[in-house]
Amino acid sequence: MLTVVAILIDKQVWAGLQVEYKQHKDTDNQILKVPDEVVEFLDAHQLELQTMIGMGKFVDYFRTKVVSWQNKLGLVESILKYWSSVTKTWASLEAIFLTSEDIRSQLPDDTKRFEQMDSNFKEVMKNAVDVPNCVEVCSFDGLEENLKEMVKFKNWRSKFEKWKCCNCVNCVHYNSCNYRCCDFFYLVPLLMSLC
Repeated sequence: MLTVVAILIDKQVWAGLQVEYKQHKDTDNQILKVPDEVVEFLDAHQLELQTMIGMGKFVDYFRTKVVSWQNKLGLVESILKYWSSVTKTWASLEAIFLTSEDIRSQLPDDTKRFEQMDSNFKEVMKNAVDVPNCVEVCSFDGLEENLKEMVKFKNWRSKFEKWKCCNCVNCVHYNSCNYRCCDFFYLVPLLMSLC
């Protein structure tokens, strides 16, 4: 049984599992899409591998291979979670920061932060789009660290949510407000609805 499961996990399934890349809006940018099939196999195989490890001496002959696949699939899971989170953050802010000169002038420091994230994200996507295999693309050198760094942008964005000023939602003095009296990200859903 262990041999069959190990061979299935190794050769037949993960060699053929691919992530997808889709075009972002009307741009040349590609973004990651994780098919449900990848998530299902990831969950099922991690559970199977954990069960095998629990078999004690019966798995000793295959322990190295089982641990190796546990590490591979753990890395795939971690990277896909980071990547999905970064993709959502990037997609929600890309149109706001890169197309609005008014916002860029009002929030120069935040714009610089986003531009750095944008550059890193596009570089990751440019390198990844030619590698559809799930395990291969998640094994790129430095990818996990790069995504973790971009996740900090999401955390930076989250801290602003604590500084909301309710008056700004009804602010009729748009130009005199200069966005300084409010949390800019409180207005993001309103701005997104106008795009």
